[in-house]
Amino acid sequence: MESQQQNNEPETQERKFREPESSEINVSSKKDPKSYRLVAKLILKKFGTVELKSLGNASENVVALADMLARNGFGEYVSIKSDIADLDDANNEGTRSGIKFVVVMKKTANFEELTKDLQ
Repeated sequence: MESQQQNNEPETQERKFREPESSEINVSSKKDPKSYRLVAKLILKKFGTVELKSLGNASENVVALADMLARNGFGEYVSIKSDIADLDDANNEGTRSGIKFVVVMKKTANFEELTKDLQ
């Protein structure tokens, strides 16, 4: 019986993330704002700015995400816009008005240092 030598060292693979194609993130009210943090950092790294967009109740999540990025030194505010948009209403087979919220952020001066391990 041949003995098999096992390598007990953990594999050291670098994590590669899918490259973002746009500088926009459509934030949902169904997901935790923290789940968008990595994507926002990847977008800031590639484009230098990120647009956080929401409709309706998801505006709270955009505010929370933007605040997280600013508080942790990754982004600074460029603009904050709100508007009223016509939304499709599945319950009433028509449209209804809802808030559209957009926060544009740019990366900070020390962003590259903070994200040097982000590939």
